[in-house]
Amino acid sequence: MTRRYVWAPVLESLLVPYPDVCVVFLRSEEEAQEPETLKGNLGRLGQRVIDVLTSDDRSIAETVRGWREHHPEVRQMCLLTSAGGAVADMVDIVCDAARGVSAIEVKSQLQGWLEVERMVA
Repeated sequence: MTRRYVWAPVLESLLVPYPDVCVVFLRSEEEAQEPETLKGNLGRLGQRVIDVLTSDDRSIAETVRGWREHHPEVRQMCLLTSAGGAVADMVDIVCDAARGVSAIEVKSQLQGWLEVERMVA
């Protein structure tokens, strides 16, 4: 696994109790990997990836909104980004690259969102 995806196993372990949670991976324009290669680099988390989107930091919200419009079957989404995406009707958790999802506040926010969504479903 490359250093870039070092937090993938941590996220996968947080998602274990939620088998119905899938991942839409948002990659930068510089990240030229094919979706299947990217999924392989994510380890077990790659098995949860249902789509790979490409966007620059300025258009994250627009890219995510466009994807949601074409996927009404997805009831809820939570956005984990280093920049914050501010997408309406979506929880946005800012997750810096240095600590990733291992940061206590990120884990807490993500687990809180997952539990609320479990109760709503």
